[in-house]
Amino acid sequence: WMPHTGTQRISSITKDLQGNLYTAVFSNGLHSYTPDGKTERTLGGGSLQLSNVYLNTLFTDKDGLIWIGHYYGIDVYDPKHDRLGNVSIPKALRSAIVYTIDQSPLRNGIWIGSDKGLFLYHTQGEQKGQWQRYTTKDGLPSNIICSFDITDNGTIWASTYRGLGQVAPDGHITSYYHGNSREERTYLRGVHAHSANGKVIFGNQNGIT
Repeated sequence: WMPHTGTQRISSITKDLQGNLYTAVFSNGLHSYTPDGKTERTLGGGSLQLSNVYLNTLFTDKDGLIWIGHYYGIDVYDPKHDRLGNVSIPKALRSAIVYTIDQSPLRNGIWIGSDKGLFLYHTQGEQKGQWQRYTTKDGLPSNIICSFDITDNGTIWASTYRGLGQVAPDGHITSYYHGNSREERTYLRGVHAHSANGKVIFGNQNGIT
């Protein structure tokens, strides 16, 4: 329990590679605490200026960078140097509401789910530092990505406002929206799990899928 947060709304929690804890406080930015939870650190010496303070999600990648999703896209924080990371953000993502972020175990890319589709940031190979965007034009059932899960082979399963979508490792997209199921329209943002037997589970207003 960290009394510093008071009654503020915590929208996401992550930790860096040194074990420090980070909380996304909706409407009040990013906060960090030492592993014992007793000391709150001031990020960037108090000068850390995020693009938006309405934070939705946090994710720590394999290199230790903390990806911050909010109502104006993302920011990337570098805990090692206590500053924002040098990641170029595409225009379409800067105007998006970001709901969920994860990293592919296969291609090491950073995937971002938003209200403007799926974004992939390449972290290795010939496309390192480049972005790809997947929308309804590419076959997704909706551009509003509620949540997604990445399987061990790199397949993306995404829940949207119009059913499920699948992005294969080669980029091929399959839509599972049939237009006749209320359940397909009511997935909940950020609610998903990956079971021990490999099943991907998404929460909706009628239960789970």
